[in-house]
Parts: sequence; structure tokens; C-alpha cells
Amino acid sequence: MTLHTPEHPNHMEVLSNLGTAIWHQYERDYDISDLAEAITLFRKALRLCSPTNVKRGAYLQKLGYTLLGRYRQNYNATDLDGAVTLCREAVRLSTPGGSDRAIALRSLRSSLWCLYERDSKISDLLKAIESCREAVRHHELDNLERARNLNSLGNAIRSRPAPYFSKKTSDLAEALAVYQEALTLCPPGHPHRAASLNNIGITLYTRNLVNSDMLEAISFYREAVRLYSPGDPERACSLNSLGNALCARCKREANFEALGEAIELYREAVRLTPSKFPSRGDWMTNLGNVLIDRYERTGSAPDIKEAIVFYREASQFYPPGDTNHANSISNLGNAVYTCYQQNYDSADLEEAIALLRKAIRLSSLPCPGRERSLKNLSSALEMWSARPGPSRPEGLKEIIQGYEEVLYLTSASDPAYLQIRRGRDKHLESQKQRQGMWAGLLGMLNVEF
Repeated sequence: MTLHTPEHPNHMEVLSNLGTAIWHQYERDYDISDLAEAITLFRKALRLCSPTNVKRGAYLQKLGYTLLGRYRQNYNATDLDGAVTLCREAVRLSTPGGSDRAIALRSLRSSLWCLYERDSKISDLLKAIESCREAVRHHELDNLERARNLNSLGNAIRSRPAPYFSKKTSDLAEALAVYQEALTLCPPGHPHRAASLNNIGITLYTRNLVNSDMLEAISFYREAVRLYSPGDPERACSLNSLGNALCARCKREANFEALGEAIELYREAVRLTPSKFPSRGDWMTNLGNVLIDRYERTGSAPDIKEAIVFYREASQFYPPGDTNHANSISNLGNAVYTCYQQNYDSADLEEAIALLRKAIRLSSLPCPGRERSLKNLSSALEMWSARPGPSRPEGLKEIIQGYEEVLYLTSASDPAYLQIRRGRDKHLESQKQRQGMWAGLLGMLNVEF
């Protein structure tokens, strides 16, 4: 009997250890096949583990956490529900006051947080926060685990929505105090010091009550970026956050000198991020946005062209049904139309119209940028109808259909509604005139013959 046969008493431990190693490989490369393999191995280990085995709770936690990882990739509700169930059972089987309980609580917190994001039930968020508080109360934990739990607690508190907590500023103040406590446990050289610095930066950036908050946030982000190793995906997160803060400062102070630095930070974040990393699409969008900002100030053609490249990739990153999918299509359509206004390439105009119509269909509810998309589509349809060359009845019909579709999806209270309706009515009148002209010509022909 070899070590790797199911009959060997250590076989389930071998399966679990292999699953853990493959999970760490997934965290490095974000290859979904690694995630699937880790889940399979953890399932096998759990099946071999008796209900009374002291390691059963740890196996439940590992399987639950990997299912949560897959949910964050494919948003399959079954994976998330399974993760919550497994993590709850892991907490139930854990030792009160033990380090295994703190780990199980942290996994449960992450699962409940995703459940709150999916279902918007405040009870799930409150349970997540309580899980974090209980994990922090384990005083016998070493500083490494305690700092990790404090950061998780701060994340949960900072995320509490304002509608349920009237004093949002007090939530941020509480989160900031928790992060600062975590930082005291992370002296220079501590593996979680960079994460604590980054979290403090995020909180100050979110609070942004006074100018000093933004300046402090930038300072904390810079220190976090400096501490993360060059290949660490978390470094990319800090680079993106620092870019956001610099852009916000530029807009607040109307001083856009830092846009160039923000662009380079976003570039580095995208470069460091694995192709399947969940936030990669967001960071490509941020890079596209800041390139558009600079283009609008400088008129630099390379900026708009590069923005289109990143928007196009981001639009392919988000799955259909994701709220960001419509926004990414809208961003791409607006950028392509802006490019058309610069070079008057009819292929750009036709692509912009197709993209903007698709974006508006996908975003029937108000969303950021929708008004701009509506106005640009209306303008693009006008430009399309005014192209040089003989006009075609079917072309006019397509323009009217485009306007009708946009009007159907636009609320009468929308600022762009009247402009779109006027465009539709103008082309309906052109169609009537054309039909009248042809009727007159046919009448003349009948008389002559």
C-alpha cells in the first residue's frame, strides 16, 4: 500500500496538501482550471474524513473558501451558497478560542460579504461584521493573524452602506481606528504592513472630508506600493488606488499635472495583473478613463486610440449580465465616436452607432455615462444621415429605427429625451417629404403614359 492510495490513513492529508498547493498556484496565475482541480481535491479529502475527525473543520473551511474563489470568477449562485454552508459548519466544528476558529470565521466573513453583495440583505453584512469581531477577540493569536483579522474587520465596517447607518463618517472613523491598530501590530518588515497601509489609504480617500485626507491617502498608498514586492498582485491594487487618488486630487485642485503619473500607475497595475484577475477589467477601464481625460485637455490622438484599446479589452472581460458590461460597451462606443470626430472615418462612425445602441439596450436603468451615450448616439445618427453621397431610403429608415429604439429606452424626464425626439421627428419629416416626392413623380409618369 503506497502513500497515495485511498486506503492509506494519510491519503486525505495528501489530497488536502496538494489542493492547498494548487490553490496557491491559482492565487498566482488565476487559472480557473487550477481552481477546479483544488475544489476536486478538497472534496475528495472531505469525503474521506470521518464526522468525528478533528481536521474535518479545516477541510470544510478549505473547500468553502475555494468555492468562494470560483464564485468570484463565474458568479454561480450554487458555489456561493455552498461556500456559506461549508464555512458555517467549519465555524461550528472549530475550537472556541482556537486559531482554527479565527480562520473559519474569516472565511465565513468573506462568504457572507459576497452573499450581501448578491442579495443586498443587511443581515448578511451584520453577520459578516460579527464574525470579524469574534475573530479579533481571540487574544492568543499571534500578531500576524490578529493583524489579518483586524484588516478584515475594518473592511467590513468600511463597507457598511449609508442607508442603514446614518453616520457614515463614524463608520469610516471606526474602520480607520481598526486599521491603525492593525498597523501597530505590523512593524517594518511585517508581511501585512503594506495591506494595513493600503487600507488606511482607502479609508482616508473614501472619507475625503478635507484636503489633508486626500494628501494622507496618497502618502499611505505610496508607502504601500513601495513595500509590496514587484510581482505581488496586491501591489497592483495599491497602484490602482494611488492612481485613483491622484486623479481625484487633479480634479479637486484643477491641476492636471499628475495625470501623467496616474496613467503610468494604471499601466503598471494592468501589466502586473494576471489576465484572469477579477479586477483587471476595472483597472483597464480606469486607464482608459484617464487617457480620455488627458485627450480632452491636450487633443493627443495617441491617447484616444490607446483608450479604445483598453476599453475594448475591458468590454470583453466582463461577462454578459454583469453591471459593468454595459458600462464598458458605453465607454468604448463613446471613445470610438470621439475618434470619429477627429478623423471622420466612416467605419468608426458605424461602429460607434452599433456600440452605443447596444450599450443603451443593456443599460435600461440609469447608470453612469448613459446620458452621454444617448447624446452621442443622437449626434452620431445625425452625422450618419449627413454623410456625402446619394441618400438611400433604407438608410433613412435605419436612422429612424435607431431613434425609435433610443426613445423607447429613454425616460421622458431624461435631459437627452427632447434632443433625441427632435432628431427622430426631423427624419420622419424627411421620410414623408421623400415619399411625397416619389408619389408626385409616379403621378407625372402615369399622366405621360
